[in-house]
Amino acid sequence: MPVFFTSVSGDGAPPTLWQFFCRVAPLQNAGAIYAGCWKGNQRWGVGRQVWKDGTVYEGEWRDNLPHGRGRFVLANGDEYIGEWKEGLASGVGIFQSHTGITYEGTWLKHSQQGYGVETLDTGDTIYMGEFKNGAKEGRGCLRWNSGASYEGQWSANKCSGFGCYVDASGNAAYRGDWRRGEMDGFGIYSWSSGRSYEGQYRKDEKSVAPHHALISLAPCMEFFIFEKSFGRLF
Repeated sequence: MPVFFTSVSGDGAPPTLWQFFCRVAPLQNAGAIYAGCWKGNQRWGVGRQVWKDGTVYEGEWRDNLPHGRGRFVLANGDEYIGEWKEGLASGVGIFQSHTGITYEGTWLKHSQQGYGVETLDTGDTIYMGEFKNGAKEGRGCLRWNSGASYEGQWSANKCSGFGCYVDASGNAAYRGDWRRGEMDGFGIYSWSSGRSYEGQYRKDEKSVAPHHALISLAPCMEFFIFEKSFGRLF
């Protein structure tokens, strides 16, 4: 049966800082004070460990490692509350940095994995969607504090695949292909006035043929005919 008492370990260093907000540093036992339950000579059950710099883990332990639910607070105020497995943040958890960045969702081995909500800029910029290995990957929606938004596919933290972007004013939108955070491929750019451009994009620019003809249909209305049908402006 587990017993409760306090132990002081050797003269090592506390955990290193989290790498931004995606990963939890490995827990180092040296130089820390532990108060809690034991099973034999192993931390097992509920306990609290404090490192020399003030970093704290309090929660469930198994085999000398955080396992179950627990709260990990770095000396700078960064905090993770959630599930642990064999010493790693795995399962559902909430991370909040001392600068106000938060992530609430699923984790796997210290990385954001699965569905989550990431909040930046004191709540004004929000991403809701899928993550893989700590990066935005899959389908998700990002709303900036300016009012602009992107909803669609992501890869390696960038818009990549098919998606829709609406500018901050709501007067212009692009719906189409993206590559590495830029409009790239086929897409339709439309304005609230009713005008739209439909065609190919390359690195955020309209992909046009070397030569084109411009036909004036009416005042303030133009129609481009590209030699290779790269696009149409309505």
